Amino acid sequence: YPSEYGNSEGCTMTALEAGTLQVEAFYTEQDYDVLLVGGWSYSGQVGPQGVELAVGDILSWASDGSVTKTGWKLCFAEPEAGYTEGYSGGYTEGYSGGYTEGYS
Repeated sequence: YPSEYGNSEGCTMTALEAGTLQVEAFYTEQDYDVLLVGGWSYSGQVGPQGVELAVGDILSWASDGSVTKTGWKLCFAEPEAGYTEGYSGGYTEGYSGGYTEGYS
């Protein structure tokens, strides 16, 4: 994000802290390029807005081998500290540089 992600990419992230996801942008190929958060599937233009994460919750991204879109950018709001810098998907690492504390 904001460039289109590639075909056949994926990653998995684990929450190291509790908090809430805030969607800054979300645009994937509906039903084929999917972000899984806590067992729930998100694709198309509906992301995990307001989803609360517990320590150990898994976020998993996978794109198929054809159509690509601009991907996603999520921010993590810690319960007491407010928002942290965002991370975005569509890259092999699942985020583009910047803040990664709280995820592995």
